Amino acid sequence: MHTSQVEQENLATVRRGYEAFNAGDMGTLAAVFRDDVEWYGSDLGALRGTRRGKGDLFTLFGELQQETNGTFRSIGTAYAAAGDQVFVRAITTGVRNGKQLDTEDVLVFGLSGGLVTRVDVFPHDQKTYDAFFA
Repeated sequence: MHTSQVEQENLATVRRGYEAFNAGDMGTLAAVFRDDVEWYGSDLGALRGTRRGKGDLFTLFGELQQETNGTFRSIGTAYAAAGDQVFVRAITTGVRNGKQLDTEDVLVFGLSGGLVTRVDVFPHDQKTYDAFFA
């Protein structure tokens, strides 16, 4: 299967975002998202709901790091692109109040003009998240 130039660029953008998130590089991370980005989490659990705008999204990221004393990580293990979408299978880990998080997720990133405009998060095991953040 042939990957177009736009798809290759979108993959690179999302990979750069993952690297920046895990390194705590907020400057690079800010350059990956459009100001009006929308983040759609599960309708259940501690991380539920929609985040609109970089400020709201980065508040979520900060809360994740605060709740886990900086241990929250999401490592992309498989990436695929189709037009303006990038699909990522990720291993998500962290430690909180003596509990260990180690689960898989799928995230779908929508991009436009080389920037992330939308993220849909699909947890593999919502109960694991709920127990971790309870």
